[in-house]
Amino acid sequence: MNSNTTHIFRTLVAALVLFAIGLQAHARFHADSLPAKTPPHFFIADTTRYPLYDRYGDPYTYRNRNPFYLQDTSFVKKNVIYDPVTKQYYVEEKIGTQYYRTPVSFSMQEFLDLQGKEDEEDYFRKRANLLSTLNRRNYKPKFQFVNSWVNRITGNGKIEIRPTGYVDLLAGYQGQNAKNPTLPERARKNGGFDFNMNSQLQVDANIGDKLKLPINYNTLANFDYENQLKLDYRGQDDEIVKVFQAGNINFNSKGTLIPGAQSLFGIKTGLQFGKLFVTAVLANQRSTRQSLGLQGGAATQRFTLTAD
Repeated sequence: MNSNTTHIFRTLVAALVLFAIGLQAHARFHADSLPAKTPPHFFIADTTRYPLYDRYGDPYTYRNRNPFYLQDTSFVKKNVIYDPVTKQYYVEEKIGTQYYRTPVSFSMQEFLDLQGKEDEEDYFRKRANLLSTLNRRNYKPKFQFVNSWVNRITGNGKIEIRPTGYVDLLAGYQGQNAKNPTLPERARKNGGFDFNMNSQLQVDANIGDKLKLPINYNTLANFDYENQLKLDYRGQDDEIVKVFQAGNINFNSKGTLIPGAQSLFGIKTGLQFGKLFVTAVLANQRSTRQSLGLQGGAATQRFTLTAD
């Protein structure tokens, strides 16, 4: 082998060594550029510029937190099965009858810890979203009862109150100065403080679907019956208490022998015992009933005189 051939052979060997070193450095560079938290069993799709990662582990330990990652479709069914013999939880993900991912088993304590951590994160996430919504003031939560015994009385337990009205205040000083020389000096000037207040309040309140509070109060009302203060309770079909009213009530009679009464202020109760209906009223009558007889186009009135 002459010197030229030896030189060419050494050049080829050096080029092959440099090429191998370059491939190793290139592979090491791509391995270092991967995310540090990516588990080794994640599949990396190199066909796109920004690769997407698919999960091959269980959904509790390896969770895709990137919103741009593809989520599982509805064809992937996740089942959590508990084996009382081994006291293990098995997480299966299937498409039809075939396993889509390898089943994973957890002990009871491990599964409870993972589920508790997930529930805690979900709770704080919902709380943060609710506080953010309330700070924007575009959502008004409705009040409602939590206790079951209150819901049995009021119905669904929701509270809805819509108050409307106004208040007028008039304040001033009214006086006069009469420059009359015939009057004493102290009587020429008089006056006083003038104050007046008018208010109108209307409240439409619904507590559940049984209890209502229709309230209407106006200080400029001409008659007392115009101011309504009432508590109205309506029971369901299977309840004994059908009606319970307090405040401004009325008593309607179905017969003509005992006439009904209007503009009452008190308590009214309607009960049902099977086919027996009982209505009781305890109130103060704020109106009077008068009758007028007409005969031949003229009003007639009977009266009695006692003479000795």
